[in-house]
Amino acid sequence: MWITIHNQRGDRMKQNVWEQEYRNEDSLWGFNPNNILSQYVDMLPESGEVLDIGIGEGRNALFFAKHSGYQLS
Repeated sequence: MWITIHNQRGDRMKQNVWEQEYRNEDSLWGFNPNNILSQYVDMLPESGEVLDIGIGEGRNALFFAKHSGYQLS
């Protein structure tokens, strides 16, 4: 999503909303894995490949990295 903003001189600029959000917060989504992942972790296979497609700050990828048997990409 893009928004139009004006700088101090009044010039129009476009800036990605999410880029701004990530600049303003140390951890926008928190450090714990997604609640659904935590809720269904027992249903997951003991090993496998996990693809992190760049959603958020990597908290779910870190969850899998801490559990041996998973390969992350």
